[in-house]
Amino acid sequence: MNKQELTRAMAQRTGDAHVRAELHLNALLEVLRDEMEKGGCVVLTGWGAFRVTDYAASAGRDPQTGETIHIPAGRRVVFTPGKAFQFDTPAD
Repeated sequence: MNKQELTRAMAQRTGDAHVRAELHLNALLEVLRDEMEKGGCVVLTGWGAFRVTDYAASAGRDPQTGETIHIPAGRRVVFTPGKAFQFDTPAD
């Protein structure tokens, strides 16, 4: 599902216009980005949490040449799912 499909689904579920659903989704994404840039954490109880983690520099390998490359340290956003994402596994 891409962003346009998501906003259409949101509009259908809420009975709102696609344009308004897109405005709401964009606002949510902006709030998440702003909080992540500050190094904060966004917790949606039962649904999950978005947080920023730091990772150390490391050595990697270029798959085309086999040459060792340096991967610099950085920050990334991590999503930890909550109970809403614990699905039952189908029985065989």
